[in-house]
Amino acid sequence: MEGKNLEKGSGGITRRKFLRLLVGTLLGLFLGRTTIISIDKKSNKQKEAENNIEEIFGEVGGPETLGEYYEELIKTEELKKLKHPPTKTPTATPSPTPTPSPTATPKTPETISSTPETIKTKIIYRGKPGTKKIAITFDDSANPNFLRRLLEIAKKHNVKMVWFLIGRTVTEEVKQIIIEDVNSGFIRIGNHSFSHNISEFSKLNPQYIEKEKNEWLTKFKELGFEEEKLKLYFRPPGGAGGYRGGDKNLLQVLSENGYQYLCMWDTEFIYTIRKYYEGKYIKENVLDILRKRIYSTEGGNLVLFHFNNVDIEALEDILEKLKSDGYEFVFPEEL
Repeated sequence: MEGKNLEKGSGGITRRKFLRLLVGTLLGLFLGRTTIISIDKKSNKQKEAENNIEEIFGEVGGPETLGEYYEELIKTEELKKLKHPPTKTPTATPSPTPTPSPTATPKTPETISSTPETIKTKIIYRGKPGTKKIAITFDDSANPNFLRRLLEIAKKHNVKMVWFLIGRTVTEEVKQIIIEDVNSGFIRIGNHSFSHNISEFSKLNPQYIEKEKNEWLTKFKELGFEEEKLKLYFRPPGGAGGYRGGDKNLLQVLSENGYQYLCMWDTEFIYTIRKYYEGKYIKENVLDILRKRIYSTEGGNLVLFHFNNVDIEALEDILEKLKSDGYEFVFPEEL
């Protein structure tokens, strides 16, 4: 097939006749007919389609294959639809459904307490940033050598501290040391449970909490301390029950027994920055934690140390650096 004209075949069909036959066949299929339409008997739709095809093919030279004829026919039909889109039947607009007036929503209080009103014990995690105030606390065993050394440091640097001692580690040997430390005014004592059994305490059973608290209290009352002073601070072993606003069982027991503060922390040296070099702090690491944890907030930190040689050795470097930069050392509730 070359040029615009289709050569006559054995049946003598010209291009025009072929197109007419093809259009008639397609229209017959569209209209559900099962017989071939005669070439000479044409409907108005056939004539209109043929004229459209003639108009298009006369300009571009026509397709080269039968498949291309079909493609052009389809394009022609789509073009007609675009030129003469069907008229849309208007749809009736539904009447708006009346909306009932909304019920007034109760006002939400500005502050919502996460604990019952009976809870009086306050939780301390840290203080306000920008105050240049730091609270120093020490946890765990009442080793007499550590206690003596820390009292010397406290007096030398004029530093307040809270010691959270495990009840079962307090012996007659350390009794006088603790009394002297507390009487100095630099040291306060906090309840850190009697046995420091983290796995058991983490179950937060009220009866177990009560038992641990009472056994610790009895031990220190035997040393001659007033009960009221011993109920200032409580720190659970491993921090169990103190996170995310505090466990209700723990807070209920503490509140019923008159404890003022559940004392947590925001910076813990033993896990966050302690690195050993022959059992000692590397001073660069101490300065690193000061920069990241304390200088970045300019104070308000409640810092947790532990009774061991490494933490106590680092403490002096930390205190000297912070003091030279204008920081003050206070008790937790003073942050």
